[in-house]
Amino acid sequence: MSSTGRPLPAWYNRRTMRGILFLIVLILGLVALFTFQNAALVEVRFLWFGWTAQLLGVIAASFAAGAVAGFLAGVPASWAKSRRIRDLEREAAERASMAPVVPQPPTASEKPIAPQSSGPESK
Repeated sequence: MSSTGRPLPAWYNRRTMRGILFLIVLILGLVALFTFQNAALVEVRFLWFGWTAQLLGVIAASFAAGAVAGFLAGVPASWAKSRRIRDLEREAAERASMAPVVPQPPTASEKPIAPQSSGPESK
């Protein structure tokens, strides 16, 4: 049980969490090593602009620009899916409001009505 009273996921245990922590520390160490090895200054030219920047800054800016472009490329599809979900929820609510009323079975306090016979039954 977690501190909030909710059950923990099935995959959660100390060994898994230590493995995840190890991976995070390893990745941060590799990023730090990459930073120290790519501290050189480079000249960047784009159209008629030119400036000097650290290689790491250029790489980080390129990565960020790619991430933003990828996110923006997915926005129209996300909006379309959200609109479709909203339309389907509205349609489901309309169908539920028009659903026929189903009679409830008799409760224990009510006696069922005995079927009336119209004559002798042959067996």
